[in-house]
Amino acid sequence: MILDFTLVLGLDTSAALAIVKLASSLLSRYGVESVAFVTGKEDGGGFPTNLGLTEQLSSMSGCCVMDSLDEGLGFLEDVILAKVKPGWEKETFFKEIGGVDEGTRVKAILGELCKVKGGDRERLLKFFQRIEVSAGTVMWRQGDLGDRFILLVKGEMKSCLEEEAGTEERVKEGHFIGELALIMGDEGRRLTTVTSETACVVYEMSRRVWEEMKEAEPKFAVLVMTCACRYLQHRVQHVSNRFVETKCIPI
Repeated sequence: MILDFTLVLGLDTSAALAIVKLASSLLSRYGVESVAFVTGKEDGGGFPTNLGLTEQLSSMSGCCVMDSLDEGLGFLEDVILAKVKPGWEKETFFKEIGGVDEGTRVKAILGELCKVKGGDRERLLKFFQRIEVSAGTVMWRQGDLGDRFILLVKGEMKSCLEEEAGTEERVKEGHFIGELALIMGDEGRRLTTVTSETACVVYEMSRRVWEEMKEAEPKFAVLVMTCACRYLQHRVQHVSNRFVETKCIPI
C-alpha cells in the first residue's frame, strides 16, 4: 500500500499520532505486508513534525518513508518481485544498488526507461558518451537551444525555473533530462536552468548523434521519443492534479 502525502501542507501532533496508529493497524490487523509513506518533500527531511513521525514509521517492520511517489513505487515493486523470485533484487534506478558495477547499472536504467532488453541495451548505450561532472556545474541555462540530453547515472542535480518564485525541482539519478528540447529540434529551448548539486556521472547524447541514430537505428529513436512522451504525460498529469488541489503549478 502507498499513502501519498504530497498534497498535505502540514501535520499537527494529533494527526501524526493517528498516522502511527493507522500504520500499526494496517500491518497487524488488516494483514498489509508493506506500506510506503510518501512525504512529497524532495529535501529528504521526512515528515516535518515534532513527534518524530518519520523515525517512528521507519522503525516499524514493513514500513518505509519515501520522498516521492516514484521512490515508493520502486520500493514496493522490489518487495513484490522478491516474493516472486526470492533472493533476486530488481536493478531499479530509484535507489542505490549495492554491488552493481556502473556498466550493469547503466544498462539496467536504459532497459527500464526505454523498454529494451538483452543486446539492444548494449547497442543503445553506444550512442551515449560518459562524462564526469563536478558539483556546481551549470549543465544548461533556461532559454538555451537543446543541443543534447543526458542520462543521470550518479549524483543529483537541480532544475530551477528562472522567475521571482525561483521554483526548484531535484533531479535524482536514473532519469533522462533535456530530451524534449533535443527532440523538438531548432524549436526546442530549455525551460529551466539545470545545475549539478553533487559530483555526477552522466551519459550524454548530442544533437549530432541523435540525428545519426534516427537514420541508423530508427527503432531506438522511437523508443527514446516514447520515453519522452511518458515523462511528458506524467508531468502534465502531475501539474493538473496540483493545480486542481492547491492552485499552485510546479515545474
